[in-house]
Amino acid sequence: MAIPAFEGVMGPSLFDMAAPKHRHRTVENGLNSMLNKQPPALSATMKKRTRLLRMWSTKTYTVLLKSCFLIYTVTPEEPALPDHSPKVRVVDLRGAVLVELETESRGFPFQVRRPDGKTSSFLADSEKTRSNWLFQMKVCQTSISSESFTPLALLGKGHFGKVLLARGPLSDAAMFALKEVQVSNVKQLRMVENERSIMQMAAGSPFVIQLLAGFRNRNVLTFVMEYAAGGDLFSLMRTQPEKRLSEENAAFYLAEVLLGLEHLHSFAIVHRDIKPENILLDGDGHAKLADFGLSKRLANTKGRTFTFCGTDCYISPEMIHGDWGHGLPVDFWQLGCLLFELVNGKPAFNCGKNRAQATHDKIMNLDYKFDIPASEACRSLASGLLRKDFWERLGVAGCGVDDLKAHSFFSGLAWESIAQQRHQPPVVPATVEHQLAVSPLRFCQGSAKSSVEAHEMRGFEFLKAETHVSFQGAKGPEAITAERSCFFSFDLER
Repeated sequence: MAIPAFEGVMGPSLFDMAAPKHRHRTVENGLNSMLNKQPPALSATMKKRTRLLRMWSTKTYTVLLKSCFLIYTVTPEEPALPDHSPKVRVVDLRGAVLVELETESRGFPFQVRRPDGKTSSFLADSEKTRSNWLFQMKVCQTSISSESFTPLALLGKGHFGKVLLARGPLSDAAMFALKEVQVSNVKQLRMVENERSIMQMAAGSPFVIQLLAGFRNRNVLTFVMEYAAGGDLFSLMRTQPEKRLSEENAAFYLAEVLLGLEHLHSFAIVHRDIKPENILLDGDGHAKLADFGLSKRLANTKGRTFTFCGTDCYISPEMIHGDWGHGLPVDFWQLGCLLFELVNGKPAFNCGKNRAQATHDKIMNLDYKFDIPASEACRSLASGLLRKDFWERLGVAGCGVDDLKAHSFFSGLAWESIAQQRHQPPVVPATVEHQLAVSPLRFCQGSAKSSVEAHEMRGFEFLKAETHVSFQGAKGPEAITAERSCFFSFDLER
């Protein structure tokens, strides 16, 4: 049983600091929490044309592209005090006209003309930068909805909502997983916006499930994700004759999961719910970390948080203790639990349903044992990961992840080959389409019973450039692989 987490927004948002006195008058122009927490698709410093004198300002502006909004503010020469935070402007790109202006000696200008007749002109430092921004803004303007997809089957359903298998707009072969979440209160909204920002931030690793797009219909928020046709690791285990994996096969999946975790940890993101059900397999059999509903971005890689959450038999000792707080080492504990379950066929710490306290006591006492013969390397790795003191845990102590990769359990693997997905997966799973009964499906249309204002969900909309290309059937400029900054933030946000 997974215990849900809710962690509020840490500190004031950009909108809170930009307009604290007249919030009710500036809701449509301010930044809401969801938009504020997202990493930008693009960020740059540019000059801006003044409205009165129609000349380029001597000040430089920090410009961000988030969701379908252009956000800009004066770049402070020195760290700004909270009481003197620069005003943040938000431009809705939907319905706006993007114009490439004549090149000047100072730079390469472009203009955003809004439906209300107002304009915003910016000066890029190169032709490549201008083309990149114009293309990415056009991507933001592309509208997608439930009408863009044909639902085929129900992949899963739970307290969060449901996941549908759907066909894309251009090709019958293009399959997507659509996760629908119906938001009825602010607590649910905060969990969704956290998952939304983390999935966009963690994009780029082949071992992490990719968020391709997002859209909403009233209070129903839909994640469009890549479809993992091989099902999950738990189902793969159940198909094996002994209901478990060999140590050699377990080493392969553990290695790919570890690379996915290493990518998340580089962003100071702790997953907190690693288990076979949350590790998906693509059509070739490669592992991908999924389900970021309990994930949390920490202040830094040494950061701590105190929310008690997760699946009972995978919860780490420091989380049960509570007073210590917990951080990235939680994931290495759960990696040890995953290893044990893959090779043993059942969880290391499990006292049955409705016996959470007994399970937690077993974890605190480190009472586990292998039911099947296991190699010394396997037992050593499990012992190193399942250390009660997280400072002594393998992956944390010493040289950290490097020590973990160098463990003898992985001696038969070449990490470079694993990282490039050149290592042949031990099992090529049968795709699950034929196992699913196709029944009449429909997208959720939303409920009027919601305490969440529409403007609070603004900014959930998202479309990745590569997805835009596949939807439109035409290639864009080299901006698709342009540099992006996931760590960028305003000084006044800190």
